Amino acid sequence: MREPPYYNTFFKTTHVPAIALAAKIAELAQGDLKHMFYAGAGSEANDTNIRLVRT
Repeated sequence: MREPPYYNTFFKTTHVPAIALAAKIAELAQGDLKHMFYAGAGSEANDTNIRLVRT
């Protein structure tokens, strides 16, 4: 079975390439990075940040 070209990350699901990329980003980033959220575009990222702050 092939990996999907995109994946919905709003329902606490993931796939192997996303996990590998998050691990590499966490390794390269400074600090104690525990969570990663991918967004398809800047507007989606901004909207998600606003939603996260409000909850």
